[in-house]
Amino acid sequence: MAAVDSSTSAAVLAHSPCCSLLCLNTQQAWTPTRTCWPRQSDRRPQPGITNVDWVNVRAEDMPADLGPFRVAVLAQSFHWMNRPLVARLLHRALGADGVLVNLHATTHQGIDSDVPLPQPRPPRREIDDLVKRFLGTRRRAGQGTLPEVSISEADRGRYEAEIYRAAGFNRPTRIEVPGPIVVRSVDDIVVSVFSLSRAARTSSATAAPSSKAELRELLAHVSPEGRFSEQMRETAIDLWHV
Repeated sequence: MAAVDSSTSAAVLAHSPCCSLLCLNTQQAWTPTRTCWPRQSDRRPQPGITNVDWVNVRAEDMPADLGPFRVAVLAQSFHWMNRPLVARLLHRALGADGVLVNLHATTHQGIDSDVPLPQPRPPRREIDDLVKRFLGTRRRAGQGTLPEVSISEADRGRYEAEIYRAAGFNRPTRIEVPGPIVVRSVDDIVVSVFSLSRAARTSSATAAPSSKAELRELLAHVSPEGRFSEQMRETAIDLWHV
């Protein structure tokens, strides 16, 4: 098994006698035997795991000699990449029976719903206002900002479908999994906020201590017990065949 990772595009390349897997993500990478290695300090040999190697490289720079793989997984990451280029590289890396899996999910927060919940909902609107007050209204990404351009999920889906077909993929299939109701602690909510690029440590090094303290105060006011519930959005999985 081999793995590829970078600050903007991470990939896990997995080989075994029964399976070969390539997984691309932006902040963490997983394999069939290890669920999360988000920090470089953790990317070291683990006891009992002998088929994992890590290679630091951007997804756009994947070597031509990687593969062939049976499955390639894009996990909430394709929009950060040079999509036409990465799609072509993935098509090249997959075998004749290969499948590209694009995972669409919103994991940092839930959705508005009328479903009764056992704990208070996180005050997401107030949290957004807090982030804007500390970091400004422009959406941040790393050390820069993103243009104020919005695109609907339907338009994004059509655009990416064109990219996949142009790269040689065909026979798309969509699988949707209903979102569960989850219970989260104060720490879970804080992590969910600062896991986003707009509020990541690289974007808010000077504001982070104050904003985290105020965020915790806000959460304590909404739920003195420190427990929250959210209805999560469904997860959509697009399968594209070579």
